[in-house]
Amino acid sequence: MKYKFILLVLFFTYLCHATPFEFAVKYSDIDPLEDELFDLIITNTGQKNEASNANYLGYVSLGEIEEKDRSLDHYKIIKKNPSWNSYIIDYTDVISMQVKKKKIFEVLEKDDCVFIDNIDSYYYFEKPPFKTSALNLKKLFADIRKKYPEKKIIINRGFEIIDEIADYIDGFLFENLIYMHDFKDDTLKKNPEFDKIKKTIQNIKKRHKDLNIYVIEYVYDKKGKLLESFQDDIYKQLDVKVFYSDIDLNHIRKYYLSDSEIFLTFYPEGNFFESPVHMFFQTVFEYFGKRIRFFTRPSQIKSPELYSGIIMYDDGSTGIYDQDILDFINKNEFKKKIFCGYYDDSLELFKKLDISLYGQPGRFVKTDFNGFEISPFIINSIFSFKDNKTKDLLFGRLQNNEYVGISDESTLITGSLPVVSTGLGRNAWLFDPFELFSKILSDDLPVPSLVIDSGNRIAYTHIDADGMDSTTDQKLNLEILSEKVCQRFDDIPFSVSFITSILDESVNPFAPKIIDSIRKDLYLENIEFASHSFSHPFVMKANTVNHEYGHNLNIPGYNMDFNKELNGSLNMLRSLFPEKTVNNYYWTGDCRPPEDVIKIADQNNIRCINGGDPEYSGKYSSLTFLSPFTCQVGSYTQYYANSRNEFIDTAGWKQDYHSFISRIDYFKNTARKRFLKPIDVYYHFYIVEKEAALNALVEIYEYLKETSLCNMFASDYLDRAYSFPDVRVFRRANDFLVYNENIKTLRVNKDTNIDIKKSNNIIGFRDMSDGRYLFLGDKKWTKIVKSYRNIFELSLYSSNIPIKDIKIDNEDIHIRISENYDFINPDIILKIGQRDKNIRNIYINAEKVSFKFREDEIEIK
Repeated sequence: MKYKFILLVLFFTYLCHATPFEFAVKYSDIDPLEDELFDLIITNTGQKNEASNANYLGYVSLGEIEEKDRSLDHYKIIKKNPSWNSYIIDYTDVISMQVKKKKIFEVLEKDDCVFIDNIDSYYYFEKPPFKTSALNLKKLFADIRKKYPEKKIIINRGFEIIDEIADYIDGFLFENLIYMHDFKDDTLKKNPEFDKIKKTIQNIKKRHKDLNIYVIEYVYDKKGKLLESFQDDIYKQLDVKVFYSDIDLNHIRKYYLSDSEIFLTFYPEGNFFESPVHMFFQTVFEYFGKRIRFFTRPSQIKSPELYSGIIMYDDGSTGIYDQDILDFINKNEFKKKIFCGYYDDSLELFKKLDISLYGQPGRFVKTDFNGFEISPFIINSIFSFKDNKTKDLLFGRLQNNEYVGISDESTLITGSLPVVSTGLGRNAWLFDPFELFSKILSDDLPVPSLVIDSGNRIAYTHIDADGMDSTTDQKLNLEILSEKVCQRFDDIPFSVSFITSILDESVNPFAPKIIDSIRKDLYLENIEFASHSFSHPFVMKANTVNHEYGHNLNIPGYNMDFNKELNGSLNMLRSLFPEKTVNNYYWTGDCRPPEDVIKIADQNNIRCINGGDPEYSGKYSSLTFLSPFTCQVGSYTQYYANSRNEFIDTAGWKQDYHSFISRIDYFKNTARKRFLKPIDVYYHFYIVEKEAALNALVEIYEYLKETSLCNMFASDYLDRAYSFPDVRVFRRANDFLVYNENIKTLRVNKDTNIDIKKSNNIIGFRDMSDGRYLFLGDKKWTKIVKSYRNIFELSLYSSNIPIKDIKIDNEDIHIRISENYDFINPDIILKIGQRDKNIRNIYINAEKVSFKFREDEIEIK
């Protein structure tokens, strides 16, 4: 067993509402909310939270000691264990045993229980059947049990001597039942001793029925990718409690069931960005806090029970209902089912659902429906239901095609496509998709938001490097942008990127001049740096070319190397500009990175953005053009930009250069009824080359200045976005427990009353058009306590910069913000209660600031 777990919480897979997980292992700091999920926590001694109801097991290694252990001379050393920088000891040695026994007693004085590791080091100093070790351990555990009869004792492994000590311990833990981590090539493999261990466990269970057995199973690689052959039925059969993780025990939230829902869908062609479910449905699902996982074949799905629902969309072009998929649907039960498209009444899946598309009319509640983005002609439709339950009619006939649909809390079926073509490559929704899916998707669970932060809508700017080194009116474009935009709007954060081959003197003789200009004109506190590649690939797929530009910039002697494009470009920027933190990468060209390229980024913790090109204004005022936040690429995730750029608005930078002003309408449209997108001002350096385009850009920033926004760098938005897929919500009797990671805002229903005093990590709230938004502090776990009415103390209402935390200390308020935003004058409103009117001082990052009372508010400017 490993001593140094870097960042670890392991979760038992199945959680039933108010029931905690079975056990956890964590040797780093424990969040006060984490232990609310567990019955049992294995950790370093003395870490117990005083308010915790969980049993804490302090850690002691019996058979090994760390290299840095000061008591090294007291032990009989057998050999060094290079894998963990430790030494294996002979604990049958009298002095060694005395020292270890003393350590165990010290742990039990502080903790509820003890976890004793490396029991099976007897392999190194004794031959089977290990009689001497068994007798020594029996005496040790008998002494522990006698002195501490009420405290739990759990050991690691020790299969061979378990019969001797079973009466004195509460359980044992082991690693690697089905799978194992191979240290030689750092990969996950099937455990070759699986059958042997399985038989051993079965025999132990027969002899010691009350003995708890715990297993840590390594089913993730170090980046969180789930082993493709993963399956979990065997753990239930053996009646063992299991945690799933990677060898470093870092991936703590990837595989366990919460109340957060995941739907699956099939798209056999594999390019998921072309899937209608991705293009049309995913934005709506993200809004409701639901995730969609895409597959090409049912054989890829090893644990169907992980998915609460299935979505099928057949537009007649993909042959999606082949026999394998039909067999899969018929074989598995899903709590929620969504079927849209063209169907045949003979399909087995409809027989299973007890629905017939033809026959005697079913009973319907006819809904008023005038169309959403296009108007249909409504008729009563022919559906029959064996259960004779009343269903809602969604829509009827459009021209000569039948459009029928039914909906309840578990099933949504449309007899044809809910999105129809209007010609010229455009589509339209027959009805509001948020209303369509609300019955099957909406619930009272908190939903993570990437749109609102600290009480206002998020606004950030990210600028692609194209045209940075070009000249306009004898000035570099980067100089003009700095002077006309970045310096003029000096309280707005800008995130600019660079193509590093342009900064490489071996490639570009003008590189030194450009670097000097960057240091002179872009070394501003309201500007952060990012990479836009080394050679600007126009097509992200290797060995392919763009018919107009080729594959990438023409650099003599350079062969495409995506590791250099990502890691190399970032390292070069860090070397050239050490004063700037550079961690982000903006995809180039077609912005469709394949799986192997995203893998490079993920393995090196590089956060990337671009692609998607969402639109919702002008002649593209249809929600069908509003792409989601993310796109699944193989087993990885691409994070899209939240607005399209001026290249698209100007038809490839060829006409109507002032048309970029349409972004203002887009920003308004995506926040009219619901907050669907943050404000992302996205463009290229070459925008300054056309006066009309530059004027449009200035007008956009003038609009932002007049709007209440939470301004941040693109890097802070990406911190939140990369946490978005990992948010988990646990519904309990009177509260919600949320793993929010870097997400800073949750949306709940307006009628959800919160007791902020009893809650944890909530620093404020604000009622907005589509719900009540809760603003979170800097912890990764949030507890939301429900109440019959809103109960709050001083709380954040709005801020123009991201707030990390707010604390009240007697008559003083302490507000923490990131030091990256010192250039922005704060504009903060706090809601206060009667007792908060005694506040005397307010500090932002320990600096005293002025404020004024305004009825039930405090205003800080």
